[in-house]
Amino acid sequence: MASSGELFDVGKFLASSRRWMHEAMRHAAAEPPAYDLAVHHAQVAAEHLLKAFLFKVEPALIADNTTMLLHLTGAISQRTQHAAERRLETGASITARDALELAREFTKGLDRVSKQRWTSALNARNSVAHLGVVDISMAENNIATCFEIVEALIKELGESSSAYWGTWMDIRESLGKAHLDDVTRRMRARLAKARARIRENYGESNAPVPQGPILWGYTGMFGPGGSGHGVPCPTEGHTGMLVGHSMPADENSVSVFVAHSYFCQICGLKADVDEFEPLGIPFSLDVGKQGLVSSPADRDPVEWQARLASEREAEEATLRQEIAEGRWCGFPDIECPCELGEPKPKLCYQYEQS
Repeated sequence: MASSGELFDVGKFLASSRRWMHEAMRHAAAEPPAYDLAVHHAQVAAEHLLKAFLFKVEPALIADNTTMLLHLTGAISQRTQHAAERRLETGASITARDALELAREFTKGLDRVSKQRWTSALNARNSVAHLGVVDISMAENNIATCFEIVEALIKELGESSSAYWGTWMDIRESLGKAHLDDVTRRMRARLAKARARIRENYGESNAPVPQGPILWGYTGMFGPGGSGHGVPCPTEGHTGMLVGHSMPADENSVSVFVAHSYFCQICGLKADVDEFEPLGIPFSLDVGKQGLVSSPADRDPVEWQARLASEREAEEATLRQEIAEGRWCGFPDIECPCELGEPKPKLCYQYEQS
């Protein structure tokens, strides 16, 4: 039989809480948000941290029956050979409601979380676990309650906020805050997802992220008149791409490239033009013969988008014809004959063989 030290310790509770909370953040950052799973996972994360704190004070505090008490105190190893087996799975820990009330007795940090708020979060979690339903109108408030419990306890356990939340800090700072507009909240969620993808694929070190193939170099990749320009990705450390159209050059051989969307092949971040501002993505670029020229800060994106819309409308007929003839292949978020079940254009095969 494993000893209590092998089965339980504060670090294991803390790691479990972090895993559950990061999964909650993934669901909260989905589009549309999966609030049922986010509420459920956030409550479990907070409960595990409450029990980590109580375990640190005294392991026996989280036992709710004698089997669990024997395991937590290590007394299970002292029992006689003929004693009935007491598997850990038959043990029981105190309820989440009792855990909060008991933890209050050992820290003032939980004073700001009322019994009513925690009860609401517990009821929401149970509703998801047992019925598969969640009250959307209360979901973010219930998640924010779990956040407050976590923030109050991670310091008590010797953990930092940045280590606990990792790339999901933006979500933690957005949920439950009604004053943030929908676009800002959505973009914070996308950034958090993109940064989490970078960390999963390339680790937490400062090693450079590989740039990958210059996919936008293929002629015609974006349809007639379309092109792309690499720009620093908002997630930092690599380059993403603006997709758009170039306007006619002026007397100084400088044309204006007007973007309508952005995507990054490294971290998966995507955005339409109305979502650029909170991400810090430029609406347009000045392009000269020798490459990019800095874009004027006072350029009105609405004016250029109106001009772009007019030009793109004139190009639609040509675009439809090229798709029908199989001479053009799309890219993420751009309609492609491949996705419509039609034969692959040559460009697709060129890309696969590169």
